[in-house]
Amino acid sequence: MLGVERTVFESLEYDQEQDLLVARVRPTRRARGRCGLCRRPCPGYDGGDGRWRALDLGTVKAVLEAEASRVSCRRHEVVVAAAGWARHGAGHAYAFDDTVVCCRCAASKSAVRELMRVAWRTVKRGNRYLTAVVDDDSRWLIWAASGRDKAWTRPLWACSSTSWGRIVEPTNTKIRVLTRVAFGFPKPEALIALAMLALGGYCPPLPGRATTK
Repeated sequence: MLGVERTVFESLEYDQEQDLLVARVRPTRRARGRCGLCRRPCPGYDGGDGRWRALDLGTVKAVLEAEASRVSCRRHEVVVAAAGWARHGAGHAYAFDDTVVCCRCAASKSAVRELMRVAWRTVKRGNRYLTAVVDDDSRWLIWAASGRDKAWTRPLWACSSTSWGRIVEPTNTKIRVLTRVAFGFPKPEALIALAMLALGGYCPPLPGRATTK
């Protein structure tokens, strides 16, 4: 009912004062003590508790409560251990985040905020940019990278043609649609790969299918 998988439920309590359902959970044995970034088994560092917002049960808000211990990773040093029910660094469960994204695709921010009963700033924090280079003639996406560095984007604008706006705007619209598909991936390389496949004119051969010449 809470939209949580591969998780062990220890207890379920209802807080009448806060009108809140608190589910005490813990990761499965195979998922314990892993780095929250690379998911590798790591020795423990210290302990702690945390809460994650889960899907509501009717009119009652629900949260997942679990031990949010930190581990010592060789690659990422001291980080919070991975939680099987939420993304690293997120305050919401997978199902909650996915529901917000699906609703946002079809409704406004205010409607989603009212439906999910959450402030929009807790769902969307900051901005992340993707810089794309489009060929003027073929209108294919030829290069993309994470971020927006003015030191190397200024020459691109200086060399662009007068029709740059008519080419860039459709590409921006298509990339915004792809961003919804790539939501949840921890790194921007996933979105870049989707953009290059959809807009770069590259058609990789699929296994079991004959290639057309």
